[in-house]
Amino acid sequence: MTLIGEPSETQPVPTSVKRRPDEAAWRQLRDLLERRAVSADVALSPMDSAALLLECGEIEATELGYNEAAQRFYQAALEADPSELTAYLSLRDAAVLTDDAALAVDLFERVGPFLPSLRPQADVCDAAELLSTFLLLFVFRWRDTVRAQHAADLLMTLSVSPALPAGERFEIRALLELLKPLFESPSAYRLALEARLRLTPDAETRTLLGVHILDTPAPGVSQNDEADHARELKRDHAREQELDRARELLEEVADQVPLAAFVLVERAAMEGRYAALAVGLERLARLYPPEIAASIVYLAAELHEWFLGDENRAAQLRLQARSGT
Repeated sequence: MTLIGEPSETQPVPTSVKRRPDEAAWRQLRDLLERRAVSADVALSPMDSAALLLECGEIEATELGYNEAAQRFYQAALEADPSELTAYLSLRDAAVLTDDAALAVDLFERVGPFLPSLRPQADVCDAAELLSTFLLLFVFRWRDTVRAQHAADLLMTLSVSPALPAGERFEIRALLELLKPLFESPSAYRLALEARLRLTPDAETRTLLGVHILDTPAPGVSQNDEADHARELKRDHAREQELDRARELLEEVADQVPLAAFVLVERAAMEGRYAALAVGLERLARLYPPEIAASIVYLAAELHEWFLGDENRAAQLRLQARSGT
């Protein structure tokens, strides 16, 4: 049986295909696969229908460049076979790319019921990857502690599956151990960053932790009596130590990470520390292209002249700004 629109050896090639061979041919193939997937005349299992719809989605995403259309095919694949993990992974990628928390939550809540029935090693590994991503997203991007805990519980259950390779089992348990403080403390994000810094002392972690400390407000305290006043002084001292640590973390990476340099500049401006502000602006300028750096350097020159009384340094910086070096 020949399906409607299915190409055959005797069927002439449409002129549109001759004019735009790649795109038109891919569209024709996509339409053919879609018709087969949904046709009542072809007896396909839900798994086979989902596989064809996934192919349509891949054509849209990789060959035609239409990501929204690809998502519709991935969703259709899930409607055909709600346990199709490849569709979950593709839609997860779309949720991450577009920062779509609602889509991620929908996927997370739909996949849970199918996890106990997973058997093939490939499915178990795909599910572990999916849950690990959801866990990290709910912890670090969307701050959804309840769903993060649920993802951790599902991941722990999955980690004992005999179908999961030993290496992946170890990685899952290490991830859960690292993120464990996130479910036990109101300052969970801070604790996770501290743990991450111990394990991976990279520039990104230093930046995130430094910014987090600076952004965390100091705890308030009433001033009803001398005891309260003493506690307030103690907290002020502790807070100053915290701020000093945040600045140190950011200083360590400010020559590499524009965000760290910018936050130090912002903080120095807020606190009226003009020498630190001028130095920070000079450092920030080195991280930007010449056309942007010139304006930043000129601002540093103004600070040196009008707030720090260093006319020589101001002149040097203005010359630097004009020459673009």
